[in-house]
Amino acid sequence: MSDEVLVDQERRDRRTGEPRRHHYRFAHKFLPEQVYSDPDGTEFMLREHGGTALRSIWDAYEAKLPPDRERIDGSNIEVLRPTLGRLYVIRMPEPIFAAEAFMTAAVFADDPSSGSVVGYYFTLELEQHPWTLEYGTVFGAWMADGTHVNMGGDLAGDDVEGFTDHINVRMLRPGNFDDSVRTTPSRRPDAQPPT
Repeated sequence: MSDEVLVDQERRDRRTGEPRRHHYRFAHKFLPEQVYSDPDGTEFMLREHGGTALRSIWDAYEAKLPPDRERIDGSNIEVLRPTLGRLYVIRMPEPIFAAEAFMTAAVFADDPSSGSVVGYYFTLELEQHPWTLEYGTVFGAWMADGTHVNMGGDLAGDDVEGFTDHINVRMLRPGNFDDSVRTTPSRRPDAQPPT
């Protein structure tokens, strides 16, 4: 088989493949639940222990899930602080399937009305166009109610500066996601949304 045929076959396989359970759930379920349910504790953990803590949690989290097709090495997970303030970018293991994240970000702010810390959670995900099979990215967010919001693409998967710029624009107008596409993932009837 030629290299070109193998590349085309791999692209088709990725298109029909589901995201790896461990990668997807860690970035799209576990981390946003932590940011929204315990913003103080999550901010402390990211600030004081960063990638070391997340790599340990990654390994422990893997043990709680049914086995994936392959083990995903989490040794390259790192926490970056690209700007002053309370924004933490989490670089994930390399995404292979659509919806797996290149990186995520947790942003923390003090709520002026209550004085308590609130969290916000953003993602930069791999996407694959369904017809052309071209790869790209999607900038998104998970809301506290479990709703996922897509807010466009046009970023490289390793563009930390562009990702943080997009986040900063959204943080200037928190709650204003009127121009985004909201999706609510299907849930089991007994599943509870993150609090």
